[in-house]
Amino acid sequence: MIGTSEPRATIHTTLAPGRGNKGLVRHWITEFTFDLLHYSDNDKYGRGDQRINYQVMFQKEQGNRKISWIPGDWYYSFVDPGIKQKYTYLADVPADSKYLLIHSQFKYKSGKDDFHTAQKAFNMEELKHKKKNND
Repeated sequence: MIGTSEPRATIHTTLAPGRGNKGLVRHWITEFTFDLLHYSDNDKYGRGDQRINYQVMFQKEQGNRKISWIPGDWYYSFVDPGIKQKYTYLADVPADSKYLLIHSQFKYKSGKDDFHTAQKAFNMEELKHKKKNND
């Protein structure tokens, strides 16, 4: 977390897929997006259906859905053999958020319809504490 400017908090998101490219060839990726979801005390608690494996529902904002890790004029990105590539993005969420969930997905450029996903949840209080200790 970078900081807050009520009613929003600015978040610096970083994604480093897996342990990098351990193979011998370049991996081309496309349609590399993420959703940044939030949950606060004011949100109604609920669980999703089978589409999200009955996990806790986080709030969605249109501005934080299907954000591309890759700038639009790049079309695709790649990770060379032996490299652990990092992707970053500055986003914002409601400042009263208690938890964040980043859900990301990508496709290999090979043109297949298969996609890969990953997600991670964060506690905003822990992020605020880390920021305070780093200042």
